[in-house]
Amino acid sequence: MPEDILLDCTPSLAARVLELIRRDLLIALAALFAVVWICHRAWVQSITLDEADTFLRWIAPDEPSHWFANSNNHVLNSLLIRFFVWLFGLSPMALRAPALIGGALYIAASYRLCNLVARAGFLRLALFVSCVYNPFIMDYLVAARGYGLALGFFAMALFMFSRRVLREEGAGERTIRREAIWMSTLAGLTICGSFTFAYASGFLLTASLALAAMRSGAKSAARVLAAHAIPALLVLLIFAGSALTELPRSELTWGSNSLMQSWRDIRESSFIELNPYLVNPLLAKVLQLLQRRLLQAAAVFGIACLLLIFADWRRLKNSPAKSRLVLAASAMTILILSVAACWVQFKLLRIALPLERTSIWVLPLAMLSFGSAVAALPFGSLSPWCRISLVVRNFGIAILAISAVYFIGEIRDSYFRLWRDGAEVKEAFPVIISAARRAGVNVVASDWFVTSPLRFYKVLYKVEDIDFIEFENIKQNPCLYVVVPDRGGGEILRAKDSQVVWRGAISGMTVVARNCNR
Repeated sequence: MPEDILLDCTPSLAARVLELIRRDLLIALAALFAVVWICHRAWVQSITLDEADTFLRWIAPDEPSHWFANSNNHVLNSLLIRFFVWLFGLSPMALRAPALIGGALYIAASYRLCNLVARAGFLRLALFVSCVYNPFIMDYLVAARGYGLALGFFAMALFMFSRRVLREEGAGERTIRREAIWMSTLAGLTICGSFTFAYASGFLLTASLALAAMRSGAKSAARVLAAHAIPALLVLLIFAGSALTELPRSELTWGSNSLMQSWRDIRESSFIELNPYLVNPLLAKVLQLLQRRLLQAAAVFGIACLLLIFADWRRLKNSPAKSRLVLAASAMTILILSVAACWVQFKLLRIALPLERTSIWVLPLAMLSFGSAVAALPFGSLSPWCRISLVVRNFGIAILAISAVYFIGEIRDSYFRLWRDGAEVKEAFPVIISAARRAGVNVVASDWFVTSPLRFYKVLYKVEDIDFIEFENIKQNPCLYVVVPDRGGGEILRAKDSQVVWRGAISGMTVVARNCNR
């Protein structure tokens, strides 16, 4: 009898495995390539200004400087970098290991989230690529800053919240509390990774608490509240207590003075430039033309969804699409409340609004809301609006597909958008050291933007006979300069006695010799 059961079950099990492989093969390959790609970028790309400052200020000193309160010091990231440098020795990979861990968590969470939200294979793939391959996101899954860790923990918390919203059957109080403890811990770790995620994480926990309270009843409200609050508070106390309580407001200077500027920078960080080695000129023109109207198209999609919901609300209340619409609305509400909190903070405390990297938390929430809304369509096969719903759904899928193709076309391993001017420090360093030793000098004048990265490589390669000093701090007339033309130093390049020793192809960073034979 057991053998008969085994024979009956085996084909079914094999068929299910084959179906899973067939259904998820492309998205699994996309996830695997994303992990390999961020590791490759971490290996080949130059250490940037902020990464070098992180090492020189919070990891290199003998004292426990990783606890210091400073806007540049992402406490959990600095703590983990110090651990990896102690364990494996100093290297770019050790410096970027915490960001890569966060990147792997983000990719895995996005994979599970897209499979959870979207049922159609093409929609899942387009949504996943849009979430992961956006260059704004991918840059910070590599750079040795706390944003990669924050993105990873935040995406995991979003997945757990989404799973609870979409769960069809009810859950017992024990399950709700266990999930709440995990979500609260993840939210706390997110904030320790980057304080800029504080509002988004707080409102996500609030939404989870509200959902749990509706499903668990009033009797267990106190226990559910404790499960949502205590783990996050403990994590913050352990890792970021000192940095949070001692951080002066004067440190919070990076940001914008308008929400429009914040939004414009998110758009520019996502749609930078297509890689000419990947995208042929004709396709590039087509994609650039489509990209200019992509955000307006997304706004039109959102308005169309609202109109359809309003027109068919009675039928929607008992529709299978309801849970996905609730998820889309929840993610958008969290996003709106977080932005509103930043605006109130700006008005009352004059703390700058999020800009570029400090606004990166917007993207996971926006993509979850958009993807859930697309997945919810059509609202019902019996609805008189079904055909219109299908048109709107295909329109939403087209927006995601174009975004995904554009993001793939932006793949690069040569520079970070924010630190492009320092993209070639790694290649320039041995040239500078060789030129300095030939000239017999021990001081090189460098642009402020590349001074810290050059000092990092000085420590990495144990160069003790040569130092790098910023132009404005140098008192003598050096014979070697490292100039970033877009940031100044034009008079050095134009001087009659200037001789170009080396020039980078990406940033134009130039090593210049002047009067080295005097």
